[in-house]
Amino acid sequence: MRRRLNRHISGYARATVGDIASETGGALRQAVRGLAQEVADHRNKFPGLLERTEHLERVADAIFRRVIALEGAYEKFSGEITNHVSQLYVDFRRDMDHDAKRIDYVLGEMEGLGIEREAFQAARRTPEYRSAFLDPEPLVSVCVSTHNRADLLIERCLSSLIAQSYRNLQIIVVGDHCTDDTEARIRELGDPRIEFHNLPRPSVYPAPGIDRWRVAGTVPANVAREKARGAFISHLDDDDSSDSERFAVLVEAARTHEADFLWHKALQETPEGEWVPFGNGTFKLAQINLGMCMYHRYFARLGSNVYAYRVDEPGDWNAMRRIAHLRPKLHFIDRALTRYYALPRRPPFVLGPNEVFLD
Repeated sequence: MRRRLNRHISGYARATVGDIASETGGALRQAVRGLAQEVADHRNKFPGLLERTEHLERVADAIFRRVIALEGAYEKFSGEITNHVSQLYVDFRRDMDHDAKRIDYVLGEMEGLGIEREAFQAARRTPEYRSAFLDPEPLVSVCVSTHNRADLLIERCLSSLIAQSYRNLQIIVVGDHCTDDTEARIRELGDPRIEFHNLPRPSVYPAPGIDRWRVAGTVPANVAREKARGAFISHLDDDDSSDSERFAVLVEAARTHEADFLWHKALQETPEGEWVPFGNGTFKLAQINLGMCMYHRYFARLGSNVYAYRVDEPGDWNAMRRIAHLRPKLHFIDRALTRYYALPRRPPFVLGPNEVFLD
């Protein structure tokens, strides 16, 4: 019974499929005949169309192969140009560094530092000099110059120095003839390690502009050096801050390596408020400044020359270049321990009564 049923169903299915195939096949044959007739009509209307299409395809293929070849040639040429320009830049930087060292050396010799170098090398071998490295907690004098910026001085600079894990500090704040409440604000802090000295009259600098920027603060910084009692001396601008471990790290490195001059990386704030690393570890202009340094008190005698702007030299770099001329033992710490904040917008410069400028 089941076999007969299967035969009936199978026969019915074959018949049904045959009918569908017959109908579909007929429609398909009719569509193909219509398409063939359409192609024939187009050939009659546009004789040679197929031949021209095939020709264009061959031309397009040839162009494509040429483009591929040109791309390869361009990549090779571009690579060669990039390598050549890169090598030119390396050579240029090497020559610039070489010339800068020669210029720095000539400046130092003209400043009489050749004789000072011999004196330093002799002093470095004395027990008095070496005692700075033997003291387990040497006094560190931190020099801060300021002028009528009590808020920034207190909130950034001094608050970060008070919070140092290394406690044996002498914090010397010298006002460049402050006329605001800086002294009273410092007194309110109640920290005996902080001392304030205010210059009786404004320091004389170049007129407002790049030259003034280069050396502003030089005079009070030199006064702070003179008042330093520490075995080591460091600096911090009144609008910047130090990591809480800064002087602990510096003192440990100085004692471990018996380094005369140490410096570290910093973080610099961009106008957009982002913090980016500053300082690549090389002892070069624009890669280091006094807010990243600590040095043996011997070098306090050198100071910064307020006339450094006459050779396009910032006051910071003037002091460090002169120290380096004595050939001290250097040590770099690959860690950001100072924060340089984006410069605030200052009010327009107001000429004071009887104010004079350096030429």
